[in-house]
Amino acid sequence: MDQDFGHFCSGKKVVDPTSRRLLSNAWMSHTSGLGSAAIMELWKAVMHNTKFKAEFLVEEGEGGQAKILVDRIREAERNKDKRQHQKIEDDLLEFALKMGLIDESQKKDLERIKEARNLCAHDTEFEPPEWQVRSHLKDALEHLLSQPARVGKRAVDRLLDDMGTKSFPYLEENIREYVQEKYFKQARDVFFTNLLKALLRAPFGERRREQFKSLEARKKLGIVLDELKRGHPNVFEEDCGPFLERYLDKVADKDLLMLSPFFKKTPELWDKMGVPNQIRFKVGVKKL
Repeated sequence: MDQDFGHFCSGKKVVDPTSRRLLSNAWMSHTSGLGSAAIMELWKAVMHNTKFKAEFLVEEGEGGQAKILVDRIREAERNKDKRQHQKIEDDLLEFALKMGLIDESQKKDLERIKEARNLCAHDTEFEPPEWQVRSHLKDALEHLLSQPARVGKRAVDRLLDDMGTKSFPYLEENIREYVQEKYFKQARDVFFTNLLKALLRAPFGERRREQFKSLEARKKLGIVLDELKRGHPNVFEEDCGPFLERYLDKVADKDLLMLSPFFKKTPELWDKMGVPNQIRFKVGVKKL
């Protein structure tokens, strides 16, 4: 049975031991022909894993939705309030989406598990077909349970900090391979949205300005941005233009030329600046 479960996981690691135990229970129920029991355990795994990752993110310094969820859970536990707990369960997948643990499509798949769980809990005659249980098991494992909680601003900070170390690669092909393997491989769209903005802000913001003042350092930013654009063109197309136009309006004319290395690797960035900023940039070049 353990070998069958290991084969089902197929190298996908569920870090949290409680989530893994609940998933294993669901798998054993499924292979024993107990579909309803499998769905009930699987939904418990989804709930626990989401809460576990929210707590992890709060410990890592994340605020936002993770902290709101953790605060609500702790309040419900203090008050021993069943209604609060039920409301948290109702909202859990929405929190997972907002925390960047899942995307919209994955949320829909996990909502089907929740719907199946409700049928199993309230309709004693309902027994989900074997193929459906297996599909739900696969979705829960791939979409959430085996995925890391490394999302949001903390993950972006780790990458930018890494770019300032001596061990960070300097050859373009090595930079692309390195960020793909270490940061991009299992990240969600929310990570890439945050990273896009951080890369474009880095040469100007007080926090990173010194780190990326050299031409070589800004070339690395341009390479990482281009790798992001190649792998996630939807993020680049939807978020780059609106953010860049707003942000560059606050950047002094003399600093605008700091973007030059970006254009070499990602020429599409020029069109995203907007005409006023393009004119400012051209004037700056003529004054050199």
